[in-house]
Amino acid sequence: MADIFISHSGKDNDVAAVVGERIKRERPTWSLFYDKDNIRAGQYWQERLREELTSCRVVLALLSRNWLGSPWCFTEAVTASFRGKDVVGIETEDLTTDDLAGAPPILHERQRVRLRDGDNRAWQEVLEALDRSGLDPDDWFPIPPNVGPYPGLVAFDEKDAGVFFGRKQEITEYLGILDTLRGPDRSQVLVISGASGSGKSSLLRAGLIPRLRRKPEWLVISPFEVAREPVRNLLDRLGEALTGLGIPTHGLDLATLTDDATTLAQILDEALRRLEQAASAWVLLPLDQAEALLAGDRQAGGPAQPLLDALAGVLGRRTRHVVVAATIRTEFVPRLETTFTGSEIRLRQAPLSAIASLAEIIEKPADRFGLELEPGLSERIVEDVHTADALPLLAYTLKALHDRAGTDRRLTLDGYRSLGGVQGAIGAKLELVLSDPEPTAEEARGLQHAFTRHLIRVDEGAVEGERLLRRVVPRASLPLSANRVIGRLVDAGLLMTKDSTIELAHERLIDDWPKLPLKNLARSGRHRSPSDRSTPSACQ
Repeated sequence: MADIFISHSGKDNDVAAVVGERIKRERPTWSLFYDKDNIRAGQYWQERLREELTSCRVVLALLSRNWLGSPWCFTEAVTASFRGKDVVGIETEDLTTDDLAGAPPILHERQRVRLRDGDNRAWQEVLEALDRSGLDPDDWFPIPPNVGPYPGLVAFDEKDAGVFFGRKQEITEYLGILDTLRGPDRSQVLVISGASGSGKSSLLRAGLIPRLRRKPEWLVISPFEVAREPVRNLLDRLGEALTGLGIPTHGLDLATLTDDATTLAQILDEALRRLEQAASAWVLLPLDQAEALLAGDRQAGGPAQPLLDALAGVLGRRTRHVVVAATIRTEFVPRLETTFTGSEIRLRQAPLSAIASLAEIIEKPADRFGLELEPGLSERIVEDVHTADALPLLAYTLKALHDRAGTDRRLTLDGYRSLGGVQGAIGAKLELVLSDPEPTAEEARGLQHAFTRHLIRVDEGAVEGERLLRRVVPRASLPLSANRVIGRLVDAGLLMTKDSTIELAHERLIDDWPKLPLKNLARSGRHRSPSDRSTPSACQ
């Protein structure tokens, strides 16, 4: 879906191409739709044009006598006006009052720009008009073809920046903090803390990183997986950054893993040195879901320990222009502080506040995709979101509601109620998965084993009580007897797979999963041997 729909007569294709190329040069982050060549074979062009018109932010009308004589162009402008889109008129030739007499009313109500070859002032007026229409290049991002309005339980990622709303104030504040961390006597680690489900990862990945990539003073390393092979994944991301800048990697042992913290620190230090010097910028190193590195028995070592020690060594020397942006659950912050105790590392604590505008999360993605919300739906959903950390439940419900929308692209109150609402959507889906048909006794045992021995782990380092965390495991490690039900849970968006691995879509499911109390299953799985466990009835 494009940000700007360029409405033009087919007789003016050459003019549309010139206008489109100029906009691409001046505003490279904006996406455009202006030619039937953008419509894939087999797709009805009228349907595609309707979709683009309803999902775009701005319609740019290239006014000529050809345009004014086209019933289809007239319809495009009227449709855009009816949908509440901004319409910017550009006269591509001299038009008389009589020529414009039959133009749609919206073009008489708005200022038009006369575009002439070599007149740069007119081009600036066009760009300013587009900026005023909500396409501020600092906040507006194109939507890739594989991105929908609502991601579900998984966190927003960089590709989802165009549908990430509700955190504008926080984004501004954290960007300001990061700028201060490039100054003297600075902290080296920005700690974004909050409860599970408060949106920390989404803020970092879809809010901060896309904007930092547009700033020449920052070079951003892509987030890496910390829950599985963190050293390998970090070295891969550093290698990608070096290659992307055309920086040679000779002398850097990025391909061979090491569990020696001193050696790893040397590799990280040299890679960061080359990056910051080649880009003449500060390096941002994201450490998303940092609790995965800290959970467990640190005395026993493990793949995370050399990485933590190596980072402490690099940051403590203060010779590199690098800032670590760490997202972490609140209860793990003391452990992160302990990790860096005794070093020269300072943490800049910046807890994430509760989201101020839940309505934006619902309404603005719908607007970008041309979805119609039944009056009262947004208000009802907001009322049903009781806690600040219920964002995953909201996200899952919105995706399910969108997936059920008909060809009219309308989200309704009846559809929302039938899902079970924010608090009941996951339970309703799970009940369907586990009842059609109901798992056999063997499948139920296999499913319990999958959760208790593989997908959920115990945080051995918890100071008080016990803490259960999700675990990334090979899909092949799960019991074969649970394959059918596991597959249905993946299809339902409650489990997610990647590169032959599988995990819970979100940690909130451990506490909130109805009809299948994962906490109880995990506890019973640790305290009873496989031989004396009773068979759960339909995983209740």
